[in-house]
Amino acid sequence: MRVETDSMDHVLGQLRSLPQVRGLTESSLSVEAGDVFVACAQNEDARLQHMESAAQAGAVAFVIDAQAQHFANLSLPTFQMDQLARQRGALAAAFYEDPSREMTCIGVTGTNGKTSIAYHLADLGNLLRVPTGYSGTLGWGVPQDLVDSGMTTAPPVLVQKQLAEMALKGMKQIALEVSSHALDQDRVQAVQMDVGVFSNLTRDHLDYHGSMQKYAEAKTRLFTDWPLKLAVINAEDALGRKLMRCARAEAIVSFGSGGDISWKAVPVLGGMQVEFATPWGSLNSTLPLAADFAVANVAAALGVLLGRGHALGALEVALSKLSAVPGRLQVAGDHPGMPKVVVDYAHTPDALDKVLAALSKQVPKQLICIVGCGGNRDQGKRPEMARVVARWADRAWFTSDNPRDEDPDSILQDMLSGLTTQQQRSVCVEQNRADAIAQAIQSAGSEDVILIAGKGHESTQEIAGTKHPFSDAEVVREFMKENA
Repeated sequence: MRVETDSMDHVLGQLRSLPQVRGLTESSLSVEAGDVFVACAQNEDARLQHMESAAQAGAVAFVIDAQAQHFANLSLPTFQMDQLARQRGALAAAFYEDPSREMTCIGVTGTNGKTSIAYHLADLGNLLRVPTGYSGTLGWGVPQDLVDSGMTTAPPVLVQKQLAEMALKGMKQIALEVSSHALDQDRVQAVQMDVGVFSNLTRDHLDYHGSMQKYAEAKTRLFTDWPLKLAVINAEDALGRKLMRCARAEAIVSFGSGGDISWKAVPVLGGMQVEFATPWGSLNSTLPLAADFAVANVAAALGVLLGRGHALGALEVALSKLSAVPGRLQVAGDHPGMPKVVVDYAHTPDALDKVLAALSKQVPKQLICIVGCGGNRDQGKRPEMARVVARWADRAWFTSDNPRDEDPDSILQDMLSGLTTQQQRSVCVEQNRADAIAQAIQSAGSEDVILIAGKGHESTQEIAGTKHPFSDAEVVREFMKENA
């Protein structure tokens, strides 16, 4: 084993001198033959264990922090860098030859709407014949061929690897979901951001940030840490209005009431008929959206594309071909004689409120909601989620979402604590999510609408640290097929 402590440039030179090196990774679970394992774990025992696993999987070298006191007893080149946790993104960017500098990188942040805005940007970009990639909650790649990533924003080394691969595939533009965790942990610090988009700020992730102020400060970094060419900001949000005053951007486009881009929307068969008013002129289109609040996400995407110089006429044509976002007010079941079932990713009180409010306008008879809350996350939002359901739904099932390492029954009790005793009596509590879905469909009439909230597009359910195959939409389809 050879250990050197030196500058990042020296480490890069040494890595490139190793003929067998093919890439970098910071996850011992994803090591492939020829990878350099960037071992960032602060715990000595954990780091050594990860290094041993990486070596067995085919790692050819290690990069560790200069402060590490112990080294794996492995005969592989090992290099030390100061402040590796903070510098690993820059190391990966340099290793992959700064792929973000070769593309227009659009960072999208906010509590709700990140996924939809970024997905719309990628979809519209490709319709405008600008090869555009996407990275976020739904995966990464191009919209019709996404690879699951398991995170809203990938760790810093993986972010650079994804960007490099998309650059090799000819992408000229990338829409990146940027979470508050990612900003706080410097996951995208080495990405050259050209455009920043802000959707809104409502309660979420207080288990991590501790307060709404800290949460807001993390979001703000996207607009103050980079010299942006363009910032696109929600004018209806209090933090958005603050960002409009402090953003480091050459140009700012706002959307929403009183903003640069506003709209009028009316429901029609197949979606929403929308007229956008912009400084560049008006656009009219029928969009595949099930609720008027979703128009704001399209408006944000329009703000980016108009602000970057795309022609109004070309955008209007592209809008006419816009695809729906997977897991967002997605109709999972609409069989004759059975209730209409809609799946949505809403997992915050504000998002759930908007979805239920929108659906309440479209329900001939009863609105039914099936919802759970994730484990190992902000406990304080659980009673708020329950109160939102009680406000809008005629009937409800409380069930498991992704309990992770928490006791599912404890999560359900946290939700029930937000309701009065009388309200609790009207809620069906069923821990098994598939059973809850089946019970709700069986109990509903043909003119009822059922919302299954929280997981949206997800194809797994994490219970006791293990991910099990589970898709809300697939469970609905199978049940309706068997009971049609």
